[in-house]
Amino acid sequence: MFGKFYVAYDLVYATREQYATLDAELKRLGAIEVLKSDWYLSFSGAATGLRDHLKKYIHPSDRLVVLNVADWASYDAMADMNRV
Repeated sequence: MFGKFYVAYDLVYATREQYATLDAELKRLGAIEVLKSDWYLSFSGAATGLRDHLKKYIHPSDRLVVLNVADWASYDAMADMNRV
């Protein structure tokens, strides 16, 4: 069963290459960027599974938050979250 997830990150220690790799992986998973460093996607599994998958693309000291989203609202987001 697919859930809707919101992913946010702070790449404090990441290199520019790691940033591009993380964004590419999020896009590969079908995510859309709704704010800078904030993404929204459908994912089959739990938030912990998505977090563990994305941790492979960041430095161990960077920050990552994955939220399972049941209800949401936005204003002037960079992308239409209804597409996901």
